[in-house]
Amino acid sequence: MKTVLITRPKYRAIELAKIIKQEGYKPIISSVLEYKEIKDNYSDINNYEALVFSSPQGVKVFSKNSMVRDKEAITVGDKTAEIAKQNGFDKIISASGDNNDLEKLITNKYKNKRLLHICNEYSEISNLDKKIIYKTVPTNNLSNITKDLIISNKINYITILSRKTGEEFIKILKDNNLLTYSLYTPIICISYNSSIPFRESGFSNIAISSKPDVSSIISTLKNLD
Repeated sequence: MKTVLITRPKYRAIELAKIIKQEGYKPIISSVLEYKEIKDNYSDINNYEALVFSSPQGVKVFSKNSMVRDKEAITVGDKTAEIAKQNGFDKIISASGDNNDLEKLITNKYKNKRLLHICNEYSEISNLDKKIIYKTVPTNNLSNITKDLIISNKINYITILSRKTGEEFIKILKDNNLLTYSLYTPIICISYNSSIPFRESGFSNIAISSKPDVSSIISTLKNLD
């Protein structure tokens, strides 16, 4: 059974691990980032006509701490839209893509509306007011099991679902003298942007999913196998 390393934050890694296991692979979770909520009273929400969500985590944190559901939810992708629906939003429109698609949707359909971007500290959507409600915090390490697997060349694939994750993963590899062990391991990236740190660090086997979603990550994995 081939081994797939999952590096995304733990709560989302568990979901991905279940899918990967169902496909006949052995998932290994070693998160390089975790989420930390930022307290906010959301008193300014009524100043805006719609809310923009660029991640499922943004929807979850907002829904946990605010009762507002009467605003339109504009989401980056269908997974984020699904989470918005599960949390009680009725008016939802999805860009069905990445942040570039989200910006295009906003430019084409919401040019004259007051929108608030609910996000973390790294997210940027041009010309939108921004409310940071959670941070991504580096774990600064990999599990000992993961390190041993990397050294023994028993990681068959590595999944990367954001550029920040890629940057932190490479930093940990360098800090632990593990980079040379990983340069030829297939890296499966959710977008071209998330592949850039690997290209800049000399990785030679990089695959990019056709769409920025988990189902495309799985399809890319199966195509490489």
